[in-house]
Amino acid sequence: MTATVHMHVTAWFTALVLFGSALVFRRAGMVRAEKIIFIVLRIFYLFIIATGVKLLSFLAEFQPVYILKTVSGLFVISLIEMVSARDRKGKNTPAYWILLALLFVYTLYLGIKLPL
Repeated sequence: MTATVHMHVTAWFTALVLFGSALVFRRAGMVRAEKIIFIVLRIFYLFIIATGVKLLSFLAEFQPVYILKTVSGLFVISLIEMVSARDRKGKNTPAYWILLALLFVYTLYLGIKLPL
């Protein structure tokens, strides 16, 4: 189980680094590199979801707060995609950035607080 937790946390960290890198490449005008990074990032989304499901399978008691954390994590992934899509189209993204930051902090808090 500990290995799965480490894989899940590492996948989230790598996804956040890839997201930041893709934004930097977009701002630098390196569109091809940005597209490749986003393809890899989407593969990491699948890995995050798979390790999250595996972590849920380890639970002895399934409490509703774990469903809340799962949904929050999926919304964080969705907001990352929304921010990147709106930024790519040149639309305003400050509200999405704020929502992404708040939801990420909340999800991280639940991940640290909840026992496995």
